[in-house]
Amino acid sequence: MGATTTKVRSERAALIALVAGLLLSLIWLVHPWYDATNDGAMYIATTRSLLAGEGFSMLGSPFLIRPPGFSVLLAPLLAAFGTNFGVLNLFVSLWGVAAVVLFYLWLKPRTGCWLALVAALALWLNPGFQRLCNQVMSDVPGVTLLLACLLLERHLARKPSAKSDLLLGLAIGGAALVRSVCVLLLPAILVARIVRRGEQPWRVLGLRAAALIAGTLALQGPWSLRNTVVAPPPPADQTMLYSYGTGMWHENKGDPTSPRLPLGDVLGRFAERRGQIETTLGNRLTGSELELLTSAGAAVLLLCLAVSLVKRRRTEDFFCLAVLGLLAIYFNFAPRLLLPAYVLMFGTAAELVRSGVARFRGERIATVLSCALVGSIGLKDLVPRRDWEAIERGHQQLTELARRFEEHLEADDVVASFRGWHYAVALDRPVYSLQFGFVRGGGPAGAEELIDKYGIEKVVLSPIVELERQFVPYFRAKYPVTGKDEALVFQVR
Repeated sequence: MGATTTKVRSERAALIALVAGLLLSLIWLVHPWYDATNDGAMYIATTRSLLAGEGFSMLGSPFLIRPPGFSVLLAPLLAAFGTNFGVLNLFVSLWGVAAVVLFYLWLKPRTGCWLALVAALALWLNPGFQRLCNQVMSDVPGVTLLLACLLLERHLARKPSAKSDLLLGLAIGGAALVRSVCVLLLPAILVARIVRRGEQPWRVLGLRAAALIAGTLALQGPWSLRNTVVAPPPPADQTMLYSYGTGMWHENKGDPTSPRLPLGDVLGRFAERRGQIETTLGNRLTGSELELLTSAGAAVLLLCLAVSLVKRRRTEDFFCLAVLGLLAIYFNFAPRLLLPAYVLMFGTAAELVRSGVARFRGERIATVLSCALVGSIGLKDLVPRRDWEAIERGHQQLTELARRFEEHLEADDVVASFRGWHYAVALDRPVYSLQFGFVRGGGPAGAEELIDKYGIEKVVLSPIVELERQFVPYFRAKYPVTGKDEALVFQVR
């Protein structure tokens, strides 16, 4: 009894120390700048539309590409503080703190307190994870909700019932409204239950599956129905995609009426995606180039996942398999898309390494060696405040351009740029994009169509922005310009 009480107290103290340490570190790890991402700009735009009473939309058109949950979460912050990136980055970082704490709680029963603690700190200090904690993106909140769902599944499994599965389904549906990938938990749970069915009757298994599916659909169904009902006429001319499905299966990612891709073309993406997945897993989201050591790291993570799939057959294993399978043929790739799978695979690898060593050297030595290994990985990856100088320069450049553009804009001007998303963030006003008119409309004529369609009055361009530089001569030759040097405002109507 005394040993058990001491263990409980030490674990409680470790958890309190972890939470306190993470919160204190935010003073040092949160920055006040806009780390510009396309999705981040769209989350801000859709949140502003919600606050303006325009619904979940962007530039007056219903938004289909992302679910609305993260924008809803951002709304109170933008309402209270405006577009303050110190506040917004702190908000996402607090989700990161929650994710690391939940990761610790998820891993602790499998590895013990100390290895779970070291692994949690290694995750927190991972520069890729920290970069995402300082971006207005749904990736980190999505991982937090994913881990919360896995912990809820574990808790409800103690007294399984259709009622508990309905609750779990609602949790999954809600998480997927913030980050769509969370919906893959549904098939992962169903597959895990089938392969571990044991003596459980199929009737009971089916009833629980129906309750789980019903709970998920209760929240996901209305969102899907909404997208069907309000879908604007194609093609999309303000975003790269019309929808996920269009990006996945059609030749023109912005037009669902374009020809469907042959299955061979979709499967053919695997050749490129395989290397991208290997690199991202091997460098542990740090962004470094793939080397022999990191290539071996990717192999270890994948091997540990395979072993866990064969021996444990748990929900998280099948979830990781689903994520890897989807990304292997996905229409696009970004390292952040692997974040949820990496977090779970990292924890699984730590667990299996410890259990493997314990077979030969005992529990205590296994814990010490595995803590040393995981800790060394965390220290190797540690790059405090990585890229902060570049992020600050980008923020200041965008802010200064917006200030200079604003000198030549009226409050009621209809404004566009080549790609308007980031200018819209900085100017705090709608800014249309001409990019997809150029790309899909055969050059300047396509842009002119958008200028007419949306009644654009002024186009803002900067020669110091690489993406915009090549289009400055066309507008200089055709339209009067105000502003000068880096900030040009063209009167197009």
